[in-house]
Order: sequence, then structure tokens, then C-alpha cells
Amino acid sequence: MVRAVLFDFYRTLVLCPQWEDLEIRSIGGRALALLIDRGQFLAGRPLAASERAALLVDGDRLYHAIRAEGRDTHLEWSAEAAVQRILATMGFPGDVPWRDVAQAVEDLNRACLKELTVIPGVRDVLAELAAMGLKLAVVSNAACGGFVRWALDKCELAPSFQVVASSGDLGWRKPGPEIFNWTLARLGVTAAEAVHVGDSQRYDVVGGHAANLRVAWLECPEGRDLPPAQAGGVAGGATAGTEPGVGAGSEPAGCQPDATLANIGDLPRLLRVVAG
Repeated sequence: MVRAVLFDFYRTLVLCPQWEDLEIRSIGGRALALLIDRGQFLAGRPLAASERAALLVDGDRLYHAIRAEGRDTHLEWSAEAAVQRILATMGFPGDVPWRDVAQAVEDLNRACLKELTVIPGVRDVLAELAAMGLKLAVVSNAACGGFVRWALDKCELAPSFQVVASSGDLGWRKPGPEIFNWTLARLGVTAAEAVHVGDSQRYDVVGGHAANLRVAWLECPEGRDLPPAQAGGVAGGATAGTEPGVGAGSEPAGCQPDATLANIGDLPRLLRVVAG
């Protein structure tokens, strides 16, 4: 019996390329730039253009290292904590108050909302699943958990979900099982009573199975995150939508989804089949 459905957030429910770049690549340098421009970092210290550029490149490099650490440990540094860690690593611990860092992170993320779009078919699917009496949740590897909530509010999707779990808020990342287990507990269902839906083999299929969930893998039109039998990339290469150093060919082998969806609109039919 299926009582609940967990959804990945990005490329499953919504698209926002500007935010994708910010989230996985550029928030380190862009946050430093904004803090400098606001006079909250290195105030009163003249910076040559080359020195500023090198500082921002270093910020992105350090952010990539923090992301890589999270992928290895399945633990998340929130975007705000990551920027504070970058400042400390650069030799400026405590130079910028948390509130200023948090505001810079929020402003950069909120600026991306204007580019946000809902994936076709999502609204109808959520309405149909609600009519079936299913509990719904979002489980996202988002370092800025606020963006997930703001995006769902802006798209008027928030009322559909009883639980929204973001790695930046909770400190756990997919594919670790903890973020899934936390979500299931909040929904009041067991793993056997739930299905997870997502586009990433690495995070959604492997992670969902680690939490003993059945997983429906959503085929991505860009062809990234293919199951191992189909993956043709080279380990370490980056395809569209992947983080630096994470390519389709580097996906863990031997972990296949329980079902594959050509598009999100096929989900209600699949759930009815599962329910018998």
C-alpha cells in the first residue's frame, strides 16, 4: 500500500538554471563579491581588480571543496555556514557577522526566483495525488533551504506538501538515508508505505534505496544521471546539470530504480499499478 510520495525538488518539480549555477558552483565567489560591494567585507581596503578577481575565484574554489566534502560524507554545510567557512579559511574568521552573510545568501537566492519555472505536468500530478489521499513531501539537496520554500510559495505548490526537507536546513544530504528517514517520520509513514521520485541516479535512486524506499527514476531530457547500464560518460566529467567532478559515468553501479518514468505525468498511473 502506498500512503506517501516523496519528491526530489530540482529537475523533478522545477527548473531554474540561474539558481542551479549559484547552488552548485558560484555562491562562494558571488557572496564575497556582494559583501565587498556592500562594504561589509574588506571595508576601507582598496582592492585592485586583479586582487578582487583572485579573491572571488578562491571563494568558488573553496566552495567546490566544501561541496565535494558533503558528497563524500553525506553531510551538508548550509550556504550561510559555507560562506562563513570560506571567510575563515581565507584568514578572516569573524570579520563578517552571520546576519550579513545570511542576508547576502538570501538576496542572491531570491534574485533567482524570477527565472523559476514549474516542470510541465507537475501541477496536475500533485492535484491528482492529493485526490488519491496521498501524503506528499519534498526531499532536496539544497544548501539554501530557504530557496526551496520560497520557490514552492512562488509557484503556489507549497500547499501540496506536508513536509519539506532540505539538506541545508537539516545537515544531511542524499544519498544518505537520514534525510529520507526524517521525512518519513514527519509524514507518519514507513518506508514500505512510500515511493520516492527523482531524476538523479546518484542521489535519488541510491539514496532512496538506502532508506528502503521504492524509487521511480524520472528520465531527464538532458540525459544526465542515467542508470549505470545506460551511462556513457567518463568518470570525473561533468554533464549538463552536474557538479564539477561528478559525471554520469561515475554513478555507482548495481543500483537500478524500481520504475522509470518518461515524464512526471506518468506517476499517478504507476502508483495505481503499485497499489494493485
